[in-house]
Amino acid sequence: MKYILLGLLLIFTSCENEHFIYYQYNSTTVTRIDKGNKIYLYYGKYNCNNLPESYVKAEYSGLNSGMQAYLTFLPDETVEIRRVMSMFEKVGMESKFKIIEEDNTIFNPWMEKIKNNYKNTIEISDIKALEQESNAKNHSKINARY
Repeated sequence: MKYILLGLLLIFTSCENEHFIYYQYNSTTVTRIDKGNKIYLYYGKYNCNNLPESYVKAEYSGLNSGMQAYLTFLPDETVEIRRVMSMFEKVGMESKFKIIEEDNTIFNPWMEKIKNNYKNTIEISDIKALEQESNAKNHSKINARY
């Protein structure tokens, strides 16, 4: 009985420590969960009771590292992830996320094109204040709930 109570306590407290962020554009939602130096992105709106087995994981480590990327919500309801910092990997069979790996010759012109008009794009970062400031300055139309 003591082990059952301990197990239930761990389940409930581990979910309480997770920080959920929801990014929504039109009918598409992405759920973000931060767990230390790991960030999980789920296609759809979820809470800790019904997380799917398919997701994208970003992981960073070290003193001078972090996570930065851009999510672009497309009309066909897919979400492109343009990685800037950290490693991103798809886990499971989710096909609504597309990880874009670009060199600077493609990425920099793309950034210039959307500068001050993110519209259907949002910058995400492990530093939430930086994320919010950049998206406000660049007029992102993505609804982010922290």
